[in-house]
Amino acid sequence: MDQATEKTVRQARAKKLPRSEWDFSKVPVEQLEACFAWEYAREWEILRHKRPEPPADEASPEFARFQSDPDAWLGCVGAKMLIELRERMETSWMDLPQTLRARWSKENTKESVALQEVGADTPPVPPSKQEDVQTVTFRINWSASDKRLMGEFEVWIKAARKREAKEQRGRNRRDDLNMLGALRLLHSMKLREATILTIQAKGEPLYGKRPSWERARKMALRVFREDFLIGKERWKEEQMPLSYNKLEKEETGDEAVSE
Repeated sequence: MDQATEKTVRQARAKKLPRSEWDFSKVPVEQLEACFAWEYAREWEILRHKRPEPPADEASPEFARFQSDPDAWLGCVGAKMLIELRERMETSWMDLPQTLRARWSKENTKESVALQEVGADTPPVPPSKQEDVQTVTFRINWSASDKRLMGEFEVWIKAARKREAKEQRGRNRRDDLNMLGALRLLHSMKLREATILTIQAKGEPLYGKRPSWERARKMALRVFREDFLIGKERWKEEQMPLSYNKLEKEETGDEAVSE
């Protein structure tokens, strides 16, 4: 293939996979959780093509389960948003109307706000049972000494923490989205084309050398199966992202993920 033809093919593939499908660097921090649920949901056959609806019979046990825990009912995170917007699944997160993104970002942020007074005579009250992420607002009595404030804050942490910390080193929702971007790129074009495309768009590659790309692709599959899908017993046959099916071997060859 000469250079002119190769450039034409590369441009055609880039057009088939718009930047919004793989570049999540512009997603605001407060939208990352909702964006994660949305973009991984777009890789799920159940939501992308079958588009399940809430139970119609409001008196049924299924409807009660849906109302009490929609994520468990559907088998994935972000279920309320995904069901309401199921007709928009062809649209990437950053291409959705800003008003929708803002509203569902608030709905999908599993945080709670607790007002605590630090430096008062009474010890801080532990918050009720929460998820791993929590937003807490403190009212601080600055007449108290630093030693006392830090001591009471330490007391509050010990009282508030429900379990031992298990930190994920260096990985967050933007990382999860970048890995999904790598998966989509590698299953749409050759590695060299993906590298050139991301450099042209961002000024740097999405990932460095081949092992990093391949590791990101494999991690995206793991995140899809373990972090996004929570109904593994229900969706045993639906745990492969749709982007895996986009690999056209007659065009890209086996080098698409190993070049």
